[in-house]
Amino acid sequence: MGIDLHKETHTAVMLDCWNRKLGEITFENKPSEFSKLTRKVSRFVTEEKNAVYGLENAYGDVLPSAVNPRQDITIL
Repeated sequence: MGIDLHKETHTAVMLDCWNRKLGEITFENKPSEFSKLTRKVSRFVTEEKNAVYGLENAYGDVLPSAVNPRQDITIL
C-alpha cells in the first residue's frame, strides 16, 4: 500500500502483488481518522497476505504508530 501524505489529508492506495488496484481511501490528517485506514486494510489481510505500507514524505511518526501499534507489519 502506498500512502501519499499531505498537510490536510492522506491518500492510500492498496495494490496486490500483480499491481492490481484493490482499493483507495482518502482520510483527514488527524489521529482520530487513522482507524479508517486500518479498517479498510484489514479487509485485505489474510494468513497468506500481509500489509506493507510505503509512506511518502513521512514526517514524524504519528501515522506509522497508529497503523502499526504492535510493530507487526512492515512500513517502508
